[in-house]
Amino acid sequence: MQEFNLSNGFIRLIVSVEHGGRILSISPTHHKNGLYESNQDNESGWLNYGGDFLWIAPQERWGWPPIKSFDQDPWIAAISDDGLKLTSPVWEGLMLSRKINFVEIDTIKVRNTIINISNNQSWGLWNITQVPIDYLSVGFTLNSDIKVFDYPENIDLEKLLSNQYINIESAGDRKKILIQPKKGLDFKIGGITKELTMQIETKKFIIEKTFDKQNDDAVYPHGCNIEFYKNDVYLEAEILWPMVQLAKGEFYSADQYFKVIEK
Repeated sequence: MQEFNLSNGFIRLIVSVEHGGRILSISPTHHKNGLYESNQDNESGWLNYGGDFLWIAPQERWGWPPIKSFDQDPWIAAISDDGLKLTSPVWEGLMLSRKINFVEIDTIKVRNTIINISNNQSWGLWNITQVPIDYLSVGFTLNSDIKVFDYPENIDLEKLLSNQYINIESAGDRKKILIQPKKGLDFKIGGITKELTMQIETKKFIIEKTFDKQNDDAVYPHGCNIEFYKNDVYLEAEILWPMVQLAKGEFYSADQYFKVIEK
């Protein structure tokens, strides 16, 4: 597997271009990976390599499994003084790119870009971060009601709360959500956030993820701009940026940041 090991002395990254433009590992130097990493076919025919990666939305327009050019095929990498740039193969006249660089001793920036090289198209960027189920908690804030999906299991919010899979602290229109690493039930939740931050707490450090250009009025695919899926192996945090109309030659970029906080 073609990998790039990047470090600024405090943060260590492992980036793969063998199977999509994928950040496989984020951690303080000399600590174990804070992201989920796997090569097991455990997702209905999808070979999930884990980490932090990029798709396009809405999913209803491409179905399942994920688009091979973006998720499974090799990307092109170019490294320079201002960072590592990853570029996908072309799919239906679209390309994705990711530029990764250190912006502070404890922070990395990832610029995600969708590029249209064909006729007018409308798509949105969709970022996914997977973490192993041995995290301590994952926290985020919603400015809307919490949506509980009827898959992979048909459950309701009361069951998640009473069995302590999640905890909610409410203050006005803000709801602070903590997803616990409890096994036994697979579920997916989501909502609208204006806070633009989530925290993934592990035993040794915290990964604070922030993101920009959120769509407060998200209507695709589920009326959410932030979603979380949890099973007994990993938790998946999904960010949905706005749908954008792109003419030939146009592109749209959205940034995300990972800040690593050592305990």
